Amino acid sequence: MDQTEVNNIKFDAVHRFGRLDKKPRKIVAKFSSRKDKERVKSEARKNRNSNFKVFDQYPEEVIRERQRLVPIMKAERDKGNDAYITYNKLIVNGRPYTETGGRRGTDTHGDSRQRQGQSQRERQDYRD
Repeated sequence: MDQTEVNNIKFDAVHRFGRLDKKPRKIVAKFSSRKDKERVKSEARKNRNSNFKVFDQYPEEVIRERQRLVPIMKAERDKGNDAYITYNKLIVNGRPYTETGGRRGTDTHGDSRQRQGQSQRERQDYRD
């Protein structure tokens, strides 16, 4: 990202927090556009070895849920599955993870609604 791109980023609010001591204080920034936020996050991922880190700020309940999901995500990765956390949901192999061990869209017996004679269109109408 060059200097002109950086100068064109717009913010709604920017402030520091934390005590003045030996460590640098954290900065919280609210971007005016999602596009700018995603571009900054992308650049931060490219420069992982720098002294600057970029994180999303989440509510406490989301942080607790993410902390609870991390060991499950690691276990899924150890099994060879593609697993990641987005906001407060764990995604395993492209599908939301459920505590019952099943995947959404199937009932507890593993029989999909499709096998029970209900078409995909009927299921969509039922959800709406």
